[in-house]
Amino acid sequence: MGYFFADDLEAVLGVSMTGFTNELDANNDSKTSTFTLNIGVNKYFMKSDDFGFWAGLGLNSGKTTFEQKVAGTQMPDVETKNMNVGVVAGLTYFPVPTIGLSASVGVLGMNVATNSNDDKTTTIGLNFANGVNNGLNFGFHWYFGNE
Repeated sequence: MGYFFADDLEAVLGVSMTGFTNELDANNDSKTSTFTLNIGVNKYFMKSDDFGFWAGLGLNSGKTTFEQKVAGTQMPDVETKNMNVGVVAGLTYFPVPTIGLSASVGVLGMNVATNSNDDKTTTIGLNFANGVNNGLNFGFHWYFGNE
């Protein structure tokens, strides 16, 4: 969700929840669930009333839980907490003034991840991997506020 607070400047708030289950058989499976909160600011460079480019600065924080059963034995859950900051750019199309469709590729930024095993990983650079705010992203956005 976005709010235009000045000409071509947007405040962004997003929530993401995902879940995956991989069930090999009755004795072997895994489950992954993720919750992420995103905030940021985007600057638009409109080429027409309905099409343009944008660049954004964002911060997101999330938690992923991984559960696994191996040979019928439930393994200890692993929780990973992430904090990301980065810049991203993309294209946007407004079919109507309050609805936007967007596309972007990758993010340039920093990610700090700590899991329940006290492993800590810090990554800095250009990331095109799959995941929240990485890889090829398509978005549907509902806007309110100043146009």
